[in-house]
Amino acid sequence: MYLLLIFSFFISANCFSALPVNIVGKNLMTSQETKVSFLSNEKKGTVVFFLSTTCPCSITHFEHFKDLANRFKNIEFVGIHSNNLENLADAREVFKQQKANFLILQDEKSTLANLFGAVKTPQSYLVDSKGQLQFAGGPTNSSNFKKSSKKYLEDALLSISQGKIPDISKSRPLGCSISR
Repeated sequence: MYLLLIFSFFISANCFSALPVNIVGKNLMTSQETKVSFLSNEKKGTVVFFLSTTCPCSITHFEHFKDLANRFKNIEFVGIHSNNLENLADAREVFKQQKANFLILQDEKSTLANLFGAVKTPQSYLVDSKGQLQFAGGPTNSSNFKKSSKKYLEDALLSISQGKIPDISKSRPLGCSISR
């Protein structure tokens, strides 16, 4: 199992061109199947991030993701809920109370977590409008957002919004393991 986690991190941090052009999952709030395309003429890119309703690390970053979604209107934000040990109805209620301003997909069989190589919550990925992964890893340098001094995802979003390649393309994901 330990080797699998190391391999998963290696894949998620270094495999920057193996993503499909679309991902499909059930909208957590409506239970309708939803397709997200990474290729776009209208958006500069898509942020995919993995969330948990019970992980303190994920919870402290939730407002940060909402803020980024409000500030970067030219980027699509998609939360992924992959934790199989969390009750679906409870997760739906938590995200509703948090007033999520972005799509949240339910990843029932961890298909999306496996595709991205995600092992932690929160773990984030920034895909540009051409479908190329530009950033992968922890959104900040701390498991507690308020204690973070570096905001890797935000810096990558600023770069992509300006038509530049991010200076930092990967960071160490910090947080709770995704239960499969």
